[in-house]
Amino acid sequence: MSTITTRSGKGSPLTNNEVDSNFTNLNTDKAELSGATFTGEIVANAGIALGDNDKATFGAGDDLQIYHDGSNSYIDESATG
Repeated sequence: MSTITTRSGKGSPLTNNEVDSNFTNLNTDKAELSGATFTGEIVANAGIALGDNDKATFGAGDDLQIYHDGSNSYIDESATG
């Protein structure tokens, strides 16, 4: 976790350099809203909610896909095996 240093009291605002140094690496422990990559195990105790037509994909080329279209559920496997 990063620590942000601020000026106590009612002094002048932080300079741009002070802001930059305080916010360096601030969000390194946060996932982006899209495109996040994780290593290690992901634990979702409350489950993972995917909407209709959203796919859970597995494999380097998305060889295995599991999804629901609102009416039907699918498990598509496009590799050999």
